[in-house]
Formats: sequence, structure tokens, C-alpha cells
Amino acid sequence: MWLLTGIIILGSASTLASPPAGRIHVEIANFHNSVGQVGCALFSSAEGFPMDLSHAMRQSTGAIRDKRASCEFDDVAPGTYAIAVLHDENSDGKIATNFIGIPTEGVGASNDAKPSSFSGPKFSDASFQFKGGLLNLQIRVEYY
Repeated sequence: MWLLTGIIILGSASTLASPPAGRIHVEIANFHNSVGQVGCALFSSAEGFPMDLSHAMRQSTGAIRDKRASCEFDDVAPGTYAIAVLHDENSDGKIATNFIGIPTEGVGASNDAKPSSFSGPKFSDASFQFKGGLLNLQIRVEYY
């Protein structure tokens, strides 16, 4: 009887545990040159997406080689996320824009979500479900 009770308790505890955190690996392509660096930001909500990096859950930078780059986000809990990407050609850590706010450096988003009229892509268009483990994503940088 004791053994059976212990198995039931342990079995119940294991089904209540949270799914394990994982890694999101992002391959980025379509850079028009290999100057500067790539910046990636992981957002867990629409707040600030894609331009306000102060609302990003995590940020990552990487070198661009042969017009390709990658970013990693480790120890990410399962959930809904979206990723914004910037080709930071002048390596100043900011999104350069023209006088009406259109980026003058390359930008991209998960699901290759496109900007809406006079604003960046919507979180709902760029969002994806992450269930833990390893997720490999591909994003193309666009220049406007």
C-alpha cells in the first residue's frame, strides 16, 4: 500500500512540472553586406515590439559573415514570443531611421512578418509558440 501511494504521488508531481526551458536559434540571411553587426531581440508580448528594446525580454548580437548571421537565446521558457532583427551597419546599437521613422538599416522579424503602414510588423504576425527544447528559426533582413 505504501509503495503504491508513493508511486501515485511521484507520478502526479512529474505531470505538474513545467516543461523544460530551451534554446531558440535564429539564422538570419539576406544582408546586403557584412558591415557592422546583427542585433536580435526576443519579445514575450506586443509591448514595445519591434522597436522599443527596453521591453525586450532578451537581446543578442552577432557578427555578420558572408552576408549571414545567427543569434541564440538560451534558457527560454515555453511561451509565445516574437523576434525582431536589426542590421546595425554603424554598430551604434540603435535603429537608424529617416525623418518619417522608416528604418534606414535592414530589419526583420520572426515569420518574416512585414511592416504595416508606417509602423513595424505586428506582434501577432511575428509571434510563434515555443514549447521548449531546440527551435531553429530563419529570418530574412529587408531594406526599405
